[in-house]
Amino acid sequence: MRIRDLFLGALLALGAAPLARADNSRDVARAHYARGVDLANKNSYAEALQEFNQAYIVSPEFAVLYNIGECHLALGHPTDASEALSRYLRDGGERIPPARRELVKQQLEMLESGRVPELQPPPRPAPGAGTAVAAHETARAHVARGNDLASHNQYGAALREFSDAYETDPDFATLYNIGQCHVALGHPVEAIDAFTRYLRDGGDRVPSGRGDLLGAQIAMLESRIAELTIVIVGPDARVKLDGRDLGRSPVARPIRLGAGKYLVVVIPDTGPPVEREVDIAEAQRMKLTIRLPFLPAGWSSATAARVTASAAAAAKAAQAAGHANEAVQVERIRNASSQQGSSGGSSQGGGGH
Repeated sequence: MRIRDLFLGALLALGAAPLARADNSRDVARAHYARGVDLANKNSYAEALQEFNQAYIVSPEFAVLYNIGECHLALGHPTDASEALSRYLRDGGERIPPARRELVKQQLEMLESGRVPELQPPPRPAPGAGTAVAAHETARAHVARGNDLASHNQYGAALREFSDAYETDPDFATLYNIGQCHVALGHPVEAIDAFTRYLRDGGDRVPSGRGDLLGAQIAMLESRIAELTIVIVGPDARVKLDGRDLGRSPVARPIRLGAGKYLVVVIPDTGPPVEREVDIAEAQRMKLTIRLPFLPAGWSSATAARVTASAAAAAKAAQAAGHANEAVQVERIRNASSQQGSSGGSSQGGGGH
C-alpha cells in the first residue's frame, strides 16, 4: 500500500479545520506538511516524520497526529505510533470521519496486542525501464498536486490530478484517493466504482482492516444511491442523460444516480428531441415516462417539428382552457354565494324594523 493512501484523509481534514495560530504560522505549518507528504510519497518516512513534527509544533492541528502515527508505523516504532494515534482520536473527537476513526481503532488494537499493522512499500519500476520510470515520476507529480489541492478543499481539481496520475501510471493505490474525492464531491456511484476497483486490483496488498472499512463505506454509499427508470412510449429513440449516451430505447435497466438535477434528452428518428428535467433525492426510485408521437418516416424534420409543436401547443391550449373553465365555474359559485348572502341580509334587516 502506498503511504500516501493513509495521508489523504488527514490532508483533507487539515484543509477543512481552522488552525489556532496566526496566518503566518498556518502557512509555515502547511509548508512543513506539504514537504512531509512529498517525502512520504518517496518512502522517506524518517524525513517525513520530522516535517510533520515541525508542522505540529508550529500549529498543533490534530489531523497531523494521524500522519505522525503512520510514519512511526512505517518506521517500526509501535509505542510512538500508539501514542500519536491515541492523541489523534482524543483531540479529533467527532471531527474525525467515522470510517477513519474505526481504521485507527483497529490499528491501536493491533498495536496493543503486539502486532504491528503491515504497511507495504509501493512497487518500484523494474531497473532500466526508462519509460516506466518517467511515467511513475509524472504520476507522483500529479498525486502531489492532487494532495495540495485537496488540502484546500478543491476536490474537483484534485480529482483531475489523481485521475491523470492513474491514467499515466495505473497504480491501484491512486484509486483510493479518486474514490475519496468522489465522496467529497457527492458522487456515490463513481466512488463505489473506484473503491471496488481499488479492492479488486489491490488484492492482498490492501492492508488488513482497510478492506472491511471500505466494504462498510461502499454499503453506506449504496444506501444513498437513487435509481431512475426511463420509459419511452412511441417510436425508437436515442436517450441521453446529462450528455451521457444511454443507447437506444428501450432503456434496459434503471440508471443509478446520486441525488441532484438531471436533464434527459430523447432523440427520435423522426421529429425533434424531447427534453425533461428531473430532480431526484437520495435513495429515491423514480420512473420517468416520455411519450413520443408516431410520425411517418417520410416526413422531413421540419414538417415533423411543426406537427410536434402544433400538438404541444394544442395540449397546452386545452390545459389552459380547462383551467379557464374551472376558474369561470368557481367565479359563478362565488357570485351565487354572494347573492344569496346579500338577499339573506336584507330579509333579516327588514324583520328587525
